[in-house]
Amino acid sequence: KVTIEKEKKLSDSEGSYWDCLKDSVNRRRTRIACLCWVGQTTCGTSLIGNSTYFYEKAGVGTDTAFTFSIIQYCLGIAATFLSWWASKYFGRFDLYAFGLAIQTVSLFIIGGLGCSDSHGAEMGSGSLLMVLSFFYNLGIAPVVFCLVSEIPSSRLRTKSIILARNAYNMASIVTTVLIMYQLNSEKWNWGAKSGFFWGGLCFATLVWAVIDLPETAGRTFIEINELFRLGVPARKFKSTKVDPFAAAKAAAAEINVKDPKEDLETSVVDEGRSTPSVVNK
Repeated sequence: KVTIEKEKKLSDSEGSYWDCLKDSVNRRRTRIACLCWVGQTTCGTSLIGNSTYFYEKAGVGTDTAFTFSIIQYCLGIAATFLSWWASKYFGRFDLYAFGLAIQTVSLFIIGGLGCSDSHGAEMGSGSLLMVLSFFYNLGIAPVVFCLVSEIPSSRLRTKSIILARNAYNMASIVTTVLIMYQLNSEKWNWGAKSGFFWGGLCFATLVWAVIDLPETAGRTFIEINELFRLGVPARKFKSTKVDPFAAAKAAAAEINVKDPKEDLETSVVDEGRSTPSVVNK
């Protein structure tokens, strides 16, 4: 309540798409939300979505390709269930970056195996695509939905998510067209060597995440607001100490709440901690 009221005080309107971009703080938050979701398309997921076709173009037989695809999707389901447990013990950034790191290595190895025509290389590329699917569904696939709902401000959350989803959709169109050209024997006919291309994109996504993606796990919305307002670097979000009540009291004072403590007890105490005065560990 205090978070939303504070943000409404900053503008007479309820927020527009322009508000997501017009100041440096919201521009940063919108950029992170958009690129975070676009990362789902640049990490090699196009290979996962066209796995049966990929297996066949990599030289695996039709029956084996179908079997590999079934195993791959079963592993993906298992990884999604595992991510529910992992999210309790690891941060959003940890799962996002760890998944991308494993996927990057897997994709480059797949590309290397694509340079060989041996049966062992064909089976190896198929097996690694299963690894790719497992870590995609353990890391970036589920955790993105947490991040895109936590990164934007409360007042602009809906519009920021719409912008982020549209960025994802536009990126998906591009990557879907690219993968068809890469695998089609009448076009580029890259086969498993397309792993080099997606490995490079996945690595670029990982580099962006390390530089720009903050850790939001364990933070309340009012705390995240303060960290962004103060321009705390992404890699210091996790290590920055925040007073539980100072920021909420300051926010309440800004909107002329008569008794900030009363509002805090009903809407902030159970959620957490935030302050305008931050101290690094």
